[in-house]
Amino acid sequence: MFMLLGGVCLFFFAPKMARSTTFFYSSATLLGGIGFALLLIFILYRFLPRGKTAYGLLSILWVSSLYAAGETWNRFGEVLHEKLPYVVVYLTSGAVIAFILAYRLGPPVHPRTLDILTWALQVLYQLHDLREAMDSSILFL
Repeated sequence: MFMLLGGVCLFFFAPKMARSTTFFYSSATLLGGIGFALLLIFILYRFLPRGKTAYGLLSILWVSSLYAAGETWNRFGEVLHEKLPYVVVYLTSGAVIAFILAYRLGPPVHPRTLDILTWALQVLYQLHDLREAMDSSILFL
């Protein structure tokens, strides 16, 4: 129920959210923390050898990273308690770098960019609504 209400609010407040500087900086900071991990994976990928062995090594690394992510999720409290300084430094550095870049570039002001952001937020609602419909149809069948 909360997801439905959140999705409806997202759909109707999308134009206002697309023009909000607070939403811009907070979402940029959040995406920066996630992007920091993707950048780390990309840098590691650049050091892999090219050719057929690279695909095998990459698949082994991918599976092991999924295993590590699952184990971290299962032991989240324990990891957070033991490695709290590392987690805080990692998340803070990624968020600060993303905030600095977002502050340097500034929020979007072009009307077409704002329209694209509005449409993207509304599509997020539609995708959520579609997922709920798909889940209910699977349960019905």
